[in-house]
Amino acid sequence: LQVVLQILLALVACLLGIATNYATSTDDAPWVLEVIRRGSVPAIGLLIVAMVIGQVVVYRLENPAPEQTEWPRDRIPYPG
Repeated sequence: LQVVLQILLALVACLLGIATNYATSTDDAPWVLEVIRRGSVPAIGLLIVAMVIGQVVVYRLENPAPEQTEWPRDRIPYPG
């Protein structure tokens, strides 16, 4: 699962580069590319959020939280 997430994050980074390229392009383009260029600015924000969420998920998978110890009720130390 971690490898799949890392590959997806690499693809998201590639898409971010492509979207940034289209967002900053100023040449006359066919109407299809013009539509993509208009949608590329919001796509940049969404891709950045996807990368951050993906990195957090990968971190949590690689570093799981330690298991909490369950104390029996008759063994709980009481102060006093």
